[in-house]
Amino acid sequence: AVVVSTVDTRRRLPENPVRSITSGCGRGVTFISPYHRDRLPPLTEAEPPIHPEAILARMKDLQGVSERFRLTGAVHSAALALHDRIIKVADDIGRHNAVDKVIGWALRSLWPLPPGAMLLSTGRLSSEIVVKSVRARVSVLVSHSAPTLGAVQLAHDLGLTLIGFARGSRCNVYTHTRRIAL
Repeated sequence: AVVVSTVDTRRRLPENPVRSITSGCGRGVTFISPYHRDRLPPLTEAEPPIHPEAILARMKDLQGVSERFRLTGAVHSAALALHDRIIKVADDIGRHNAVDKVIGWALRSLWPLPPGAMLLSTGRLSSEIVVKSVRARVSVLVSHSAPTLGAVQLAHDLGLTLIGFARGSRCNVYTHTRRIAL
């Protein structure tokens, strides 16, 4: 079952850049606020809607092809996928690094991305991951984990379809449901 979740996107996080600890692994510090929407053009492309079954199947595929994750449970995996198949998978101890590896590969090998491309992740969806997806022009971001409030707000503002808790036969669609065949 697909659950369309509502999050109050009117309650805003601070807009001004401040020194803060990032939600990534380690001791990352940032002075760049991902909330500067004027520097990130929103995703407005019209794409064929993706069936929830295809999203869940690609997440299952990701968990099946990530041998390191399956053996250790200590790494994150990310993938670039289409409706019917995974195109590229990367593993890393850091969820940001796994996403960076997949996006880097796509920029070198498959640019522009085909319509309906999805970015899949095994990690929590933070605002930084949303920014990476939008900058790469991937309009659907999926994880089997949860998104942060900042990620949901930013995805809403930037036109990104954000999906969390994609496991088994369920997923939560947080923003821009127009890309999902409900």
